[in-house]
Amino acid sequence: MFGVGVWVEHSADGLRQVESLLAPAPFVASQFKAVGWRMTERTYRTWTQYQAEAQASSSRTV
Repeated sequence: MFGVGVWVEHSADGLRQVESLLAPAPFVASQFKAVGWRMTERTYRTWTQYQAEAQASSSRTV
């Protein structure tokens, strides 16, 4: 998802949470060029890596 949105990050009981206050409008590409594909793939890869790290850190026991 691309666009401008508003998110708030807060911690409660040691858990990190991100809350979406204003979600970005869905992005619909009208044309795809090589650079657009590359950017989309890199963005998705970064997002999935972030999600995996967040899930791994939340499953750790102290």
